[in-house]
Parts: sequence; C-alpha cells; structure tokens
Amino acid sequence: MRARISWLEWLELMEGGPVDSMIALLRKRHVSVDPTLIAYHSKFWWRDSIYQRHPDVALVPELLANWEVLGMHTRDWSDAEFDRAQAAWPRMLALVREMHREGVMLTAGSDLASPWVIPGVGLHQELALLESAGIRAGEVLRLATRNGAESLGILGETGTVEVGKRADLVVLEADPLVDIANTRRIRYVLLGGRLYTPEELLAKR
Repeated sequence: MRARISWLEWLELMEGGPVDSMIALLRKRHVSVDPTLIAYHSKFWWRDSIYQRHPDVALVPELLANWEVLGMHTRDWSDAEFDRAQAAWPRMLALVREMHREGVMLTAGSDLASPWVIPGVGLHQELALLESAGIRAGEVLRLATRNGAESLGILGETGTVEVGKRADLVVLEADPLVDIANTRRIRYVLLGGRLYTPEELLAKR
C-alpha cells in the first residue's frame, strides 16, 4: 500500500521523456484511462471529517461494518506517511491534467471496493476531483457520460442524449457548469422510463 506514495514521488523524477512517451502511446493506441482519483484521495485523507463525518455514510451501515472488517488499507500508516501521501497528491492531479490536455480519453469512475467510497456519492466526488485537476466542468461531464460509453464500445446506443438512444437521466436543480457540485442537487431521476424523486429511490434500497 505504501507503493501508492512511492510511485507518485518517483513520478516527479520521471517527468519528461518516460511520462510524455507513455501519454503519447496511450493517445496513439486510443487507450481510455479511468484515474479513479477518489480511490487514492479516500486512502490519503480517510481520517479527515470529509469522510468520517460524511452525512451519507449513514445510508450504508453494512459497508461501514465491512470496511471495519477489511481494514482501512492505510490504517497502519504513520502521520509522516500521510503527510508524504498528501504532499504527493498534486502530482497525481498534474498527471491527469496532462493526459487530458494531450488528448488521452479519460473516463470517470470510482472504486466501490475501497473503504470510504460510498456508492453514487463516490462518483460525484470523483467529478469534483477531476475538476480540481484542471479539467473544466463541461469536459468532466463529458468524461462521465460520452467517454464512458465510447470506451465501452456502446456510444451508438447510449452516452449522449439523442433520438433513438437509451438513457437514464437526472434533472438537477442547479447548473453543474457553474459548480460541478451541483450534480448532487438532484430533483428527479428518470430510470427505465419512470420518473422518481431521490427519496423514492432511496426508499427502495
């Protein structure tokens, strides 16, 4: 697990040739990359209130119990190791920003197996982290929709709102282009052709 710190520290030493070559090869071969920033961030900062006191943790008590059984992955880190990890974090954001700038197809996802990654919530957190890497909100939404479908080879069926395509939709109360956090302000969900409120869907869990 400490290798998660080491490779980010090594990344600074490898800037230039090796990293640039890797990014160029990813672009040339049309390889899509899902950074899953939330999987790293939740390990580097899981002790902080943004995770420990997240209001939606109460929605998944069974996951919280499972995290306790499996361990927090970085629970045995020293304070110095958490400091190292958090100091190296900007290098991860810089790598993602450079891949996007150079035309590598990025997608947006999370990692349900990771402690403190809450289903659904983790994706919203991932979108915010992608924006913090320097990717504009509109492009972040594209990563989470069109790019995901294209990387799976189903862009002809879904991924964009077009006549003839299937889609589940969310109706938001505020513009996510103004603030990416507005993706969480969900008024309605159109799922399988039926309209729900978030409260109705949560009651079904």
